[in-house]
Amino acid sequence: MAIREFFRRWGECRQLIRELKSYSDAELAELGIVRSACARIAFDASFGSPLLDYPATEWGEIQKLLDAALDKPAQAEPVRAKSTRSAL
Repeated sequence: MAIREFFRRWGECRQLIRELKSYSDAELAELGIVRSACARIAFDASFGSPLLDYPATEWGEIQKLLDAALDKPAQAEPVRAKSTRSAL
């Protein structure tokens, strides 16, 4: 049954891609979509996006986990420049 569900969703995904690609650039812009994102949007709509399940407050924590997994240094807090004016 899982295979049947996968192919049902895959057919739905292909149908959504065809429909989105049939729209003009102006119609896609009204929807807030760029043409290069049509396949990703159709896939997420058909199969679901695991990233949509996380609230926005957890994105910082997710980014830290990804950086640790990719061995990237953590981003430093921005440093504000000190004023060069002397107090008279």
